[in-house]
Amino acid sequence: MMNKRKILGIVVVLVIGMIIFTVLSSKNSISTEEKLSQIESERKPDNYIPASIKIKAKDFTVYAENKEKINIEKYIGSKPMVIVFWASWCIDCRENLIRIEAAKEKYYKEDVEFIVVNITDGERETKETADTYLKFNNISLDTYYDYDLSAYKAYNLNTLPRMMFVDKNGIIVQDRKVSIDEKGLDLSIKNLISPEE
Repeated sequence: MMNKRKILGIVVVLVIGMIIFTVLSSKNSISTEEKLSQIESERKPDNYIPASIKIKAKDFTVYAENKEKINIEKYIGSKPMVIVFWASWCIDCRENLIRIEAAKEKYYKEDVEFIVVNITDGERETKETADTYLKFNNISLDTYYDYDLSAYKAYNLNTLPRMMFVDKNGIIVQDRKVSIDEKGLDLSIKNLISPEE
């Protein structure tokens, strides 16, 4: 009888201790989502290239809607740029375009150039398929067309989507080879506009 009382007493003490511990620890802790959000706001975006490595953005030639030939070199080193490579058959590219359009509207007062390049190979992707996708989805981004695959060759674009963030000195500071969410895009653009030294 005495052993049963001792065991019951120990169990009661343990249960009360666990309840107190749980209550106290929940008051002092933040949720996993809050922790991740805090970490996200403090870190640099993924795929950042260390400052010690200087990779200059490469020139390539694309075509505007009116078929005017455009050399990207005229933008390199003049202001920060976000270069987006996409195709209408690429699901992640489609999601990126929507985010890019929203970011362009959000940062229109900032001196950031958004260069949106459709990889127009003439087979899997044509100007018509790209334009149809843009029109159907009410995306009004100025799009350049890579008919000669100049951008494709310059950056060895073996995967899409691809997005590069280029600082005002023409140095690639981030090279993303995957989709980007809204928070990541926002963080990347903010770091491009006001880089941490």
